[in-house]
Amino acid sequence: VEVSYNGITTGQLEHISTRPVVFLSVGPGRVHTNQAVAEELTVFSPRHDQRVRGGVINVSGAALLDEDLPLLVELLDRTGQVLASAEVEVQAPVLGELGTFQTQLTYSVPYAQYVRLAVTERGLRPPAVRHYTSVRVYLEP
Repeated sequence: VEVSYNGITTGQLEHISTRPVVFLSVGPGRVHTNQAVAEELTVFSPRHDQRVRGGVINVSGAALLDEDLPLLVELLDRTGQVLASAEVEVQAPVLGELGTFQTQLTYSVPYAQYVRLAVTERGLRPPAVRHYTSVRVYLEP
């Protein structure tokens, strides 16, 4: 099952969450919800619409990973082109527990512009994107 939404002003993907589902032909119907964690991937910094200047953006957040893979952090311009990217490990006690991440991205833009900072948890099996979250930031040279 995949749940996602696109930004109302940009039409670009802003958040996605996926979960594997097994359909059984027999048995009672049951839906088990996750009451423990509201979001499995969250960006603490930068905040939405924060102004960033100087060519370096500091990124931090928390994640509850499904698989032991690094997160992909990207800066995307309004056309979806990647301005900067990095992979970052989540520092968690054990896989499946909440951990934190932080990294720096070095960027270069010719003029001030809004961009999207996107963080993706990828998976080994389809769907390849497990979780995706993003925030809009205002980059200055």
